[in-house]
Amino acid sequence: MNGNSFIKEQLWTSVKYKYCQSCEKAYIKSRLEKDKCIYCNQPCETVDVKRNGTYYYGYALMIFGSGSILVPKLAAVSNPDVYLVMGIVLFFVGTIYVIMGSVKMAKTAADMAADSEAASTAADSVESEDDY
Repeated sequence: MNGNSFIKEQLWTSVKYKYCQSCEKAYIKSRLEKDKCIYCNQPCETVDVKRNGTYYYGYALMIFGSGSILVPKLAAVSNPDVYLVMGIVLFFVGTIYVIMGSVKMAKTAADMAADSEAASTAADSVESEDDY
């Protein structure tokens, strides 16, 4: 697999989250962000989280909602107001699903960071026992 396909696969399937152990917050990492928490300025961990189905489902609803708003402009329909209302409702419901998916991904990032922290703590304790 060449580098370009790997980059494209990573862009579409996962999101980088930052998790701070001291304030116990997980948030989406911005591109140029340092390895410190934006809330308490303590060191934090970066975790790759796969996007979940709720996230994709929300965006699909938003696209269908936007498309249904365009139907009366592209075709002659008897009641264009129905399409407008349906489009607005689908768009807002899709937004809610995207937010729910993002919250689930943040919880997953916190769990993954806590698991990796526990594993590294266990590995450190095994190394310290080997020193004796």
